Amino acid sequence: MNETGFKQNFRDSIEKHTDGFIWTVNDMFSVGNPDLMISQKGRFFGVEAKYAKKLPARDGSLLSSAAPLSVKQRLFLARIHNTGNYGLILMGFEGDIFIAIPIYAWPMGESHIRVNQALQLKQEGFYFELSKMERFFETIRVKYDHKQILL
Repeated sequence: MNETGFKQNFRDSIEKHTDGFIWTVNDMFSVGNPDLMISQKGRFFGVEAKYAKKLPARDGSLLSSAAPLSVKQRLFLARIHNTGNYGLILMGFEGDIFIAIPIYAWPMGESHIRVNQALQLKQEGFYFELSKMERFFETIRVKYDHKQILL
């Protein structure tokens, strides 16, 4: 699988297992827009999808995908977050699993997150299987922290 396949599988899973309305963002004239937008019960989610086949073995290693998170992508998600909504980076892995990384947990000024940071988010409950998405929105709503991010 690659990032495109992961995005499609995530989209299909949202449509199949939840009541969220999801659409793909295709804007050729601006950069930094998230890959996906989701509306669910009055909540708005900006989602940037990344894909790495597996977690590296060492905790301090960078968790890299084919395309790193750009400064403009981070800024866009932070602006969504600062309006009281949800900015997420989904890091997908083999086996149809992913970690939902809230934008406030992404290291400032970094294009990648470290393995130990991703594992901490997994322990905090930001870990999901595409076949079990029923709890996705409720988990994010309960665990997500809306502290302001400095832009």
